[in-house]
Amino acid sequence: MRRSLIFILTLLGLTACGMTATATVDPVATGRQAYTIYCAACHSVSDVGNESFGPNLSALYARAQSEPDPGAWLREAIIYPNTELAPGYQAGIMPMSYATDLSAEKLDGLVAYILKVGAPQP
Repeated sequence: MRRSLIFILTLLGLTACGMTATATVDPVATGRQAYTIYCAACHSVSDVGNESFGPNLSALYARAQSEPDPGAWLREAIIYPNTELAPGYQAGIMPMSYATDLSAEKLDGLVAYILKVGAPQP
């Protein structure tokens, strides 16, 4: 009887621990991964990535800062990249598939990443 009670209490304790433990997701880390997969081949952020095909995303960061909600503006710029073009670039070069290819988590992470690493470094 005593072993059964200990076993039940142990299971309850493990279950309670599992129910209260939550994994914290770092949106910047998620964004860094999304940037590496989807963006770095054509864009750079600060000194990371390639600038030969697309504009530096630090400039996108700077443009977003002129908006009341920089994060919302960046989301729209990523989802609909040909709406507002960077000077010197033409419509149609940036793929439109990001509206469906990026999950909300990846999109939020990408925005967080650009807002962090696109900012001028002191």
